[in-house]
Amino acid sequence: MKGFAFVLLCALVAVQGRSTAVESSSRQVANLGENPYVVHLRIAVATSGFLNVCAASVIAPQWVLTAASCLEDSRYVWVSFGAVNVINPSLVFEAGPAGVRSLNDLAIYTANNRAVEINGNANIAPIALAAAAGADSGKLCVYGANAAGSAGEILSCGNVGLEAQEDGSIIINSDEISASKFDIGAAVVSDGVQVAVVVGASDANAGVVVSVEDYLPWIQQETGLNFNAQAVPEVAPEVVKFVN
Repeated sequence: MKGFAFVLLCALVAVQGRSTAVESSSRQVANLGENPYVVHLRIAVATSGFLNVCAASVIAPQWVLTAASCLEDSRYVWVSFGAVNVINPSLVFEAGPAGVRSLNDLAIYTANNRAVEINGNANIAPIALAAAAGADSGKLCVYGANAAGSAGEILSCGNVGLEAQEDGSIIINSDEISASKFDIGAAVVSDGVQVAVVVGASDANAGVVVSVEDYLPWIQQETGLNFNAQAVPEVAPEVVKFVN
């Protein structure tokens, strides 16, 4: 059944249109290895049978961080690592929804307690999480949407500002890049650590994010890992390695 699901995914990907959106001069197409924490997700939604497309970040060899709405009602999750072009990622694996943990706006996901072997792999690496607040800017990498309104396939990055609103939300301001509905779950990174997660896309701004700091205690509780030192935690020795 899993093999059939993977074949179905490949067929659906093959018929998708290539990214044709015109990029601004300040929007930079990412090179392989520049942003090794970026993850591309495809989710088979149990309630509709449709495919959902989201982004995520590797926070430990066996965990990725994304938005809760991305993994809602998931039946299968295809996780692509090192995917500057989603058609040709460095690594892809698929698993069921059993590894989903969510709280409010955020979710973390582990694929059946498997871990990505990252030693010596420059294209796949975890990102440290911010243990202190204060970032008002950062870098955002997105796949965007193509001219037909479908999910984009090429990763691009740009600088963004983060602006707190009176209602407690944080919006992205940027002349370089914006998040589409296909980039929900993407990371905002500042000074080498992830400070926020994209949880919404809007025509009125470049995106809506939530602070990682607010969720650190919950992430640590669910994963059993310590992120307080703003360092990438080591994988537990009992975790089975999953290599390409």
